[in-house]
Amino acid sequence: MSDSGPIDVIVNAYKREVIPRIKRAGESHVLAEFPHETLPVYMDPIEWSQLASLLCAARPKRMLEWGCGGSTRAILSRCPFIEELHSIEHDEAWAQRVRDLVKDERLTVHHVAPAVAQPVREPLSPTAADRYFRWTDDCEDDPSIMADYVSKGRELGEFDFIVVDGRARIHCWSAGFKILRPGGILVMHDAQRPRYQETIDSVSTESHEVVRLEPWKQGQVTFVRKAD
Repeated sequence: MSDSGPIDVIVNAYKREVIPRIKRAGESHVLAEFPHETLPVYMDPIEWSQLASLLCAARPKRMLEWGCGGSTRAILSRCPFIEELHSIEHDEAWAQRVRDLVKDERLTVHHVAPAVAQPVREPLSPTAADRYFRWTDDCEDDPSIMADYVSKGRELGEFDFIVVDGRARIHCWSAGFKILRPGGILVMHDAQRPRYQETIDSVSTESHEVVRLEPWKQGQVTFVRKAD
């Protein structure tokens, strides 16, 4: 039995699935800029470029993300105009890893544990994987599991730019729109998943239309700009 931990599973999946796509796309500089051995940017280069473009166009000063990781470091590196970045993370070990590896005074990582503990993702164990993915589905279906995680955003105030890229995305999307400042942008990664569509569209009006970006390979980037 392998003794790899859950973080190793994420890094190994990044090496296996994402790095080959980065190299095929001719974007190997991404690997040099954000070392995958320590903290992977778990987005296809196309999707990272879309997110980076939105950030550079909006130039937010105060930003929130549900779910942190390699993209947290990449965002801070690319965006000197950000004055505060608050990251809300449900996994304590991963939150500490990000704190240890991203040394930027603008970043605050908030660990907020779920009401139902996340199952361990054991490598090469279909049963453990099935338990984990059932739990992630439950986080979307049962708002009580991640209620504190979702509500933490409201406790932190209003933001110019919010990224939903963690657990309970349905609930974070709805909560995020409420704490988005006028003119602010709300983004979801992996937004192609069918179960998210109704919630995503619930904030779309003539004043603030949801935009689903194309193309995408790993997970679609979707955003809405709140009316001024």
